[in-house]
Amino acid sequence: MSNTRPIRKDIQALRAVAVLMVVIFHLWPNRLSGGFAGVDVFFVISGFLISGSLFEELANSSRIKLAQFWARRVRRLLPAALLVIALTAIVSLFVVPAFTRQSFFGEAIASTFYFENWQLAATATNYFGGEPSPFQHYWSLAVEEQFYVVWPVLLTLIAVAFRKRSPGAIRVFLGLATSGSFIYSLYLSYALPSLAYFNTLGRVWEFGLGAAVALLGHRVRLSNLGQTLASLAGFVAIFASARLLNEGMIFPGWAALLPALGTAAVLLAGLKQLPNWLDRLYGFRPVAFTGEISYSLYLWHWPLIILLPWATGYQPRAFELIAVLVAAYVLAYLSKKFIEDRFRKLPSLTSKRPRLTFAWAAVVSATILVVSLAGTGVTALQIATGGAQVQTLDRAKNDTADPDHKCMTDAEAENVKICRYGRIGADYRVLLVGDSHAAMHLGAWKLLAERGGFELNLAYKASCSFNLEKRSDSARGKTCEQWNRTLQQTLATAKPYSLVLTSYYTAVRATQRQGDHTADTVAGFKAAWAPLQARGSTVVAIRDGVNMDKPMRDCWESAVYDASKCQMAEKDAFITDLAQRAASSPPGALTLDFTDLYCQNGICPSKLNGVYVYRDNSHISLLFSQNMAGEWYHRLTQLRVKLPAISGFGN
Repeated sequence: MSNTRPIRKDIQALRAVAVLMVVIFHLWPNRLSGGFAGVDVFFVISGFLISGSLFEELANSSRIKLAQFWARRVRRLLPAALLVIALTAIVSLFVVPAFTRQSFFGEAIASTFYFENWQLAATATNYFGGEPSPFQHYWSLAVEEQFYVVWPVLLTLIAVAFRKRSPGAIRVFLGLATSGSFIYSLYLSYALPSLAYFNTLGRVWEFGLGAAVALLGHRVRLSNLGQTLASLAGFVAIFASARLLNEGMIFPGWAALLPALGTAAVLLAGLKQLPNWLDRLYGFRPVAFTGEISYSLYLWHWPLIILLPWATGYQPRAFELIAVLVAAYVLAYLSKKFIEDRFRKLPSLTSKRPRLTFAWAAVVSATILVVSLAGTGVTALQIATGGAQVQTLDRAKNDTADPDHKCMTDAEAENVKICRYGRIGADYRVLLVGDSHAAMHLGAWKLLAERGGFELNLAYKASCSFNLEKRSDSARGKTCEQWNRTLQQTLATAKPYSLVLTSYYTAVRATQRQGDHTADTVAGFKAAWAPLQARGSTVVAIRDGVNMDKPMRDCWESAVYDASKCQMAEKDAFITDLAQRAASSPPGALTLDFTDLYCQNGICPSKLNGVYVYRDNSHISLLFSQNMAGEWYHRLTQLRVKLPAISGFGN
């Protein structure tokens, strides 16, 4: 049913192109903006090869030997994968600072047991940004392994249920699963983009596309010219995706069709012997070699990229990135020769029943689990014992008053979370509300609440201001609008607050409608505050902080151990704050401006008085926020805001 050959040069060429797309994208993202689509190429190839093997087994024996199939997958994939995980975890423990590696070992465990994609989805990880871990690339391997576990079981169930009619039933099921997954992927890509990228169910259609070629491709009749054109056109589509796609696009979505269909075209064209000249082209030795080591090359390149700056203390220069690529090739070759090939054919595993392979995998995985748990414990101990030490850049970039954003409503969610601090139930109550730029002041206000004996509440949603204006029709816009409405209903039934503090990230446009709606935004702030003011709350609008320009942002993000030289001019550091405009016009609200704390003598540095001002390129650090507590108290007092007595601040 699947006319596949043991070794197809065009498939090796596909693997080479796919892995180089990913590697080059990770090394030089500006050179190959769509290189991340190499993963989609791998998904289609896997669907084709694995399904072709399973279909052939069903055709020959009417059953799939599940244990033997899974054992082959274990011997093929786990040895190299587990080796890289183990070595990466150990090296991270010695070269990466404690605060940065806090989440590393949890991801090592997730990668070992192949649920890294769900781990990243659960933590709303942005594949294209943030502080990545050296295990993040295992998300795609997790998706593949989940497919390998479930797909043969489903085929077995269909074969048992339909027996002689199973070929037709498989075709129907394959069509439904592939089309259903694609529709679901489109929905997620637009409605919940942070979940779409890592979601297995939204990626099944790519495996299904490869499976469809394996199952039905023999029915397509192509001439020699048709084969050639289809194969070359497929590669052109893949190359186009590498150049034309970018991280700003909705993905997977419709855009994933370009690399996926291109791959399917190459696989379809190669079902029959390709013209000799084309076969020789695909068999060009450097291409074939890269295809042969593509799996190990994928495994090794990312940890090298992530760990090198921590080992050297600076971001690698151009020639050093080339050295990283060479090192990845060398390690991949060694892994292929001494790990992949040997374990796949190891007599002590292949000559025994599959249970021995599973036992080996369980022991090694359990060992990595123990190592990772130990690494987590050591890291936690280092952080706890380093509490009184001078703030490092590592600590500034990873320390936050709301660890793991537990109190934050995600960008595509609409549920209202209200976290409570200080003396719960006290008469004096403070609400800190808005987006993450309101929440970045939590450090100061937790300190004030604890010392003043009052209750502090926090309600915030990513990329969403406390504002009742009409939002865009995007997922973020719709959920932001609903979150604000639900929050208003929640606040209306709660005990009134004495003081309400709000701020928002002025640079965010994710929820805004097209065009100039300044008047609507100003009115939306006033509408959000009015019900609280009517119940006696004092509303204070906090001017947003420094918006780093590109030179300062690049300096900050590339710094490894020292970012003290990163700075920008004050005159360029702030964006018009419409909440301030709303507060300054009737009926108005109070305003606070901390510009003089962020900037001195016309310059906004990243470090002031020995303390890093920032946690990332737009949020202040926890320690800087805590150091602002006294200024909060004194400035609010000057505004004649009634505050409870707070020890240590002039009472």
